[in-house]
Amino acid sequence: MMGQLKRELGAFQTAREVSDESLVALLKPLQKNLDRQHRLMNEDLRSREAAGDTQTVQLLGRLRSLSDNLREDDVAFQEAQAKLDADLASLLKPLPEVSSRFDSAISSLTLLGQDLPKKTQFDETLDVLRAVWKNTKENRDKLSQAIKSSP
Repeated sequence: MMGQLKRELGAFQTAREVSDESLVALLKPLQKNLDRQHRLMNEDLRSREAAGDTQTVQLLGRLRSLSDNLREDDVAFQEAQAKLDADLASLLKPLPEVSSRFDSAISSLTLLGQDLPKKTQFDETLDVLRAVWKNTKENRDKLSQAIKSSP
């Protein structure tokens, strides 16, 4: 049982790392696209100024002021997002390496369990697995709540 639990914990940690990498891979192109659009808008405004298109330049100036206000809102959002990211990072710390401790526990439990009846061995193993399952479910629920409460 302990060997199976060890394998499952390793698979869970690998799946979580892949999920984190996928999220980063999704967000990077979005940020690049936003930066590109901002650069193109600045180029267009400078071209119109150089061409003497004052009405459009004034209109774009007002729109830019609106955009700046929206950008300030975005900065405030990013600060809130950074706080959420920090909170999530504290929840998503890598699992500690437990292989040696599992091997030691398996050896010890194997020796101890030889004197116990099979029913007692089964019941005690089931209690351990239930405790691990409960802890995993609680952590999964906390993560789900943190994701739902993010802006």
